[in-house]
Amino acid sequence: MDFVSTPIILMYSLFYTITLAVVPAQYKKSDDLLLSYMKEVGTTGGYFSPSFVRTHDVTDLGWSRVNLSSEPADGLMVKGTRNYNLYASTESGRIISAYRITEPVSPTPIGPGFLQMKIIREDGSETADGETGEVCYLQPYFRGYQHLPEKTAETIHDGWVHSGDSGKRLKDGNIIAPADWLKPLKLTALSLIRMR
Repeated sequence: MDFVSTPIILMYSLFYTITLAVVPAQYKKSDDLLLSYMKEVGTTGGYFSPSFVRTHDVTDLGWSRVNLSSEPADGLMVKGTRNYNLYASTESGRIISAYRITEPVSPTPIGPGFLQMKIIREDGSETADGETGEVCYLQPYFRGYQHLPEKTAETIHDGWVHSGDSGKRLKDGNIIAPADWLKPLKLTALSLIRMR
């Protein structure tokens, strides 16, 4: 969990009364230690990437809720618990949408959105249902990137945040966001913060 996702996860967990645990460093050395710690302290929900859930048995944790995020959850569902596919971004500072997974489906939708969302073509017009475009959302709090006016101008248009993620709206209002991006992802700096 990084600095940006921490407040999102804490707020979401408090709203849904999920018991969270701050994991001591020694339990982060292996996935098995991490899973045993979560069971020992009685966590009632978790936030995992779908790839972690695909490669680890989390069914015996006794969770009431599993939140999947950071990559597509296609065909995934943890039995015996409520499953959600979440979509969020750094710029939103919150979860943008959530889809309740009641059966494994592929592709798995990300939901209709808690914020106002739209899918647009390259010319800025909205797509028709089923047509792929860029996922955009209205975010009243994000005003731009500090000291990066060009990046801000590229990302925000008339109050709409352009995610760079591809997506398409289904007829039922749900959105599918496959694991590809319309804009190239460019890592310009990396900072690691270690809590002691």
